[in-house]
Amino acid sequence: MNKKELLVLPVVALLITVAVLSTAIQPTQKTIADTTSFDNPIRVYKNGELVATGHNTVTGFGLNNTRDKLMRADSSLSNWSSMQLSTGTTGPAQADAACEATIITTNGLGMANGTMAVANIGNFTVIKTWTASGTQTGIAKVCLHNATSNHLMASALISPTVNVASGDNLTVTYYIVVS
Repeated sequence: MNKKELLVLPVVALLITVAVLSTAIQPTQKTIADTTSFDNPIRVYKNGELVATGHNTVTGFGLNNTRDKLMRADSSLSNWSSMQLSTGTTGPAQADAACEATIITTNGLGMANGTMAVANIGNFTVIKTWTASGTQTGIAKVCLHNATSNHLMASALISPTVNVASGDNLTVTYYIVVS
């Protein structure tokens, strides 16, 4: 072997190693058993069955909160972990400051803190399960709030709307995708 061939072998080996490692750590689009991609980052399950999905809109407050965290202008330990359900059907907008006047506060479905978890590189989820204590029809919107001040961070219309009866478990998985 000549010197050029000897130099090429380690370079090729390094490139193969980098390719394998980068593939192994790349976030995947299908992270849960239902194989729904991040195109529908809001997933609603009723008694364990996927029944609705939705698209996320981050509000102006949510965008500013993210900016302030990245710039370290906000040193509070606040997080985006509180969820609220609504029967409102107005599409979410960046200017929204609240979920809607049609928020659900009864039947065991009121605002509550979810569990935050890292979904993959740069992304996280908030998961909350409610157990309905009565009948609720027309759940059409999920809102994500700052747990300490209840500022609206993001919201999503879900489709189709969801109805629950007493004893039903309603689980919302809210993905926040940083890209």
